[in-house]
Amino acid sequence: MTPAAGTPILTAAQMRAAEAARSAAAGELDQRIATEVKPAAIFYPAEEYHQDYAIKNPGHYKRYRAGCGRDAQVRAVWGDSAQRGMAPELG
Repeated sequence: MTPAAGTPILTAAQMRAAEAARSAAAGELDQRIATEVKPAAIFYPAEEYHQDYAIKNPGHYKRYRAGCGRDAQVRAVWGDSAQRGMAPELG
């Protein structure tokens, strides 16, 4: 069984933002978004070396992005707007 995708929420503001983003995406794609938005049960902060990984390790991150196939799948769903709003150094 594959676990369902989810967005763990820590604050009421995050909940409002996540619900708004999910609603906007559903409207743009004209379909239901399956990703759940729910309160986080337990949150463990990552170590400092994990923070801003893509910025600190751009070569490795770009190879990961190229190799994992995620970008191609996102473009297949979102088309030309796939990278809209993404920082250029991360895309």
